[in-house]
Amino acid sequence: MQLLEIFSKKPLNVTHGIFKDISDRSEELGQMVSGCFPTDVWQEMERVDEQIKLDFPGTTAHCYLLLHPTLLGLEDVKFDNFVSYIFYVGKGTGFRSLHHFIEALQKENDPYIDSKCGSIVSIWNSGQEIGCVKIFVGVSSTVAQIKEAAMIKALSKHDLTNKIEGSFLGLSNIWNNKDKCQYGSFCIRKAYDQMKKDDIKRVSKSMVELFKDPETRKLFSH
Repeated sequence: MQLLEIFSKKPLNVTHGIFKDISDRSEELGQMVSGCFPTDVWQEMERVDEQIKLDFPGTTAHCYLLLHPTLLGLEDVKFDNFVSYIFYVGKGTGFRSLHHFIEALQKENDPYIDSKCGSIVSIWNSGQEIGCVKIFVGVSSTVAQIKEAAMIKALSKHDLTNKIEGSFLGLSNIWNNKDKCQYGSFCIRKAYDQMKKDDIKRVSKSMVELFKDPETRKLFSH
């Protein structure tokens, strides 16, 4: 399959800044938010997605998103809201997302705390909970890595608390920026659709302090 043959080669133009309005997103994610994402490109992304899973089989990994608590107060979460309040994109196995919260607890009083942990601590100190969405459960670690990298690319690393951009492997390694942002936008939309079915898990500081409790861990088991 020629995964790139229908893609435009127009360079990606990302406007950096506070990730709150459509001008701050990649062009491709802006199209997705506004409902103008080309149907033929969406169909190609579905084929690309299936091909990646065939190229890198496995079922042990997943991706996840950390979300600002403003989203938790919305009765009906629109896609635009969902995109705006993502502050971290991750991948892993098991209870990987919990590790970030545990790390934040450990660094709570560190004057050199990084932006991810600092954001988590700041949210907790304001008396709020953090949203966590576990997505693409049951893929290989390589597939999860590609999806993570693509979503970061579409969202713009500048507007996230991720330290690194992620890695593209296999054929995805030769995609240009537009290709990567198109696939990342596709993955973000799929994540939103999944969130609407599964809802958003709320993570409080007290919950993480008790993370060894079996009932607490069950919250992250599906």
